[in-house]
Amino acid sequence: MKLRVEHFTYLLALIVILLAGCSGCAQKTQQGIESMPRAALSDVENHTATDQQITGALPTEFYPPENPYQDITINGEAPPFAFYGNPIYWVPHLEYRTEEFGLSHITYPVIPDYDVKVFNTRIEELEKERGEPLSREERGYIRSKMRYDHLIPLDAAKVILSYRRGRGGPNRYLLEVAQQALDANPNDFHTLLIWTEAQPNESENIEKGYRQLLEMRPNNAYVLLRLGQAMRFKNRKESIQLFKKAVQYAPTIEYGTERDDTGHKVNSSAHVRDWALQELAKAYFWEGEKQKSTETFQYLQQITKNEKTRKRATEYLKDIKEGYKFGMIGLPPQTTDEGNTPNE
Repeated sequence: MKLRVEHFTYLLALIVILLAGCSGCAQKTQQGIESMPRAALSDVENHTATDQQITGALPTEFYPPENPYQDITINGEAPPFAFYGNPIYWVPHLEYRTEEFGLSHITYPVIPDYDVKVFNTRIEELEKERGEPLSREERGYIRSKMRYDHLIPLDAAKVILSYRRGRGGPNRYLLEVAQQALDANPNDFHTLLIWTEAQPNESENIEKGYRQLLEMRPNNAYVLLRLGQAMRFKNRKESIQLFKKAVQYAPTIEYGTERDDTGHKVNSSAHVRDWALQELAKAYFWEGEKQKSTETFQYLQQITKNEKTRKRATEYLKDIKEGYKFGMIGLPPQTTDEGNTPNE
């Protein structure tokens, strides 16, 4: 009987050791997966940018694409050195000219101008047919058709977007050519991106387009940034995650409007990173997380190469420190519990 008890004790101890060993193996395996490069993970383990939550104020790991211009330019190639603008709107076969304003430079595509006499004659004909003057919007549409109809629809849309500073109201011709481009190539990422960029402010197509683009390219930093902007007053918590992931996956593209004496870019701005960091810091402020907003603006101050961006971050930090002064551009008015603006 004594032998059997000893055997039983031995077997029990062996089982405990084996169980502990298996638990340790599982733990080591999981640690190994977490420390492996993302490219080595399986599709199940390699979380996309939309389902991976970043809990801190800023990402601690960064995954810039190997080709920074992939899905940014239409062919994935870098624009020529003389190109100063947003690379998304670059049209490879067009010639560009640069105009200097002090140290700043602005790039314009070289487009043959329309014949003013032909334009005026056409306006007079239409006004005579209708018996009333044409609206400003109608005149603009006719002017755009005369100037850009020699381009394919996608290129025409990109040229018009390159002239616009952010979105504005509806542009009939822009919407028309963007839709024509998408109808001709409905499954193309770059074409859908331009179509979405062409949508006017407050259009439901903006969110719809960026969400569809994110399904096609879950880690595209530019799309993450733009969707975050579309959602900042609809779902701020989602927009914060989108901005953080835009920073995390931002390509190593820098562009600017200033050059030094040797022609190299100076005072440049990171294409997506700086933009996303500023949007993230603002979103934290709106959400009431002033410490995270402060940390993000301070981080932007440290890493940006653009003096205007650094100066703007300094101004925002001053606003946060001194309290709300209505100085942070783009912020919604603060309200009291009754819904009234303070000090009204």
